[in-house]
Amino acid sequence: MRAGQDTPRGLLRVNASLGFGRKHVANVVSAYHAEFPAVEVILELTDHPIDLIEGGFDLSVRFGEPPDQRLIAQKLASNRRILCAAPSYLAAAGELTTPGDLTRHDCLVIRQENHTFNNWQLRNGKQETTVKVHGPVSSNDGDVSVQWALQGKGVLLRSEWDIQQELKTGALVRVLPDWAGAPADIFAVCPYANPMPAKTREFIRVTREVLASQAGFIV
Repeated sequence: MRAGQDTPRGLLRVNASLGFGRKHVANVVSAYHAEFPAVEVILELTDHPIDLIEGGFDLSVRFGEPPDQRLIAQKLASNRRILCAAPSYLAAAGELTTPGDLTRHDCLVIRQENHTFNNWQLRNGKQETTVKVHGPVSSNDGDVSVQWALQGKGVLLRSEWDIQQELKTGALVRVLPDWAGAPADIFAVCPYANPMPAKTREFIRVTREVLASQAGFIV
């Protein structure tokens, strides 16, 4: 039993969201498997939260801490969400100087399961404000919203890690750079176990190392 606790082995079932899972958790699995080839890893990507215990998962990579007391959460990285837009949109629609200006601009909002996330909570140090935004197009897919932003369709509130390349090339530029979205930090969530299985503990370690090596993450 002691060896099982200290040495990663067996099957590890991991859950993550579609976009983040494709871009980052898949790389974590590759790095983890290279270090622990004896562990079989199953990565399941979903676009909605799942019940880890009923689903038989060992771990989920999620945004925000879970309310379920049967689960434990360990922070993996800070997740800063920033406002951005294409230079072509700003040239046509005008610059923004205050959060209130968002109400007169086209904004790209996310819809999930009949819920529209168009109340943007923004922070600037100790200042906080909520702005109800609107726009002509919306989607339940974050990658689609990024594409629309690149096409000059409006202002986007997006995680910094997701648009690093676009910001680097200037295809997207920051809007209201002193303001950012409310935190939605990245956590490893798993069913409570004491001690935590070695396969899970080591996956969390590898995840932190992989994220720390990439732009847009503060681990």
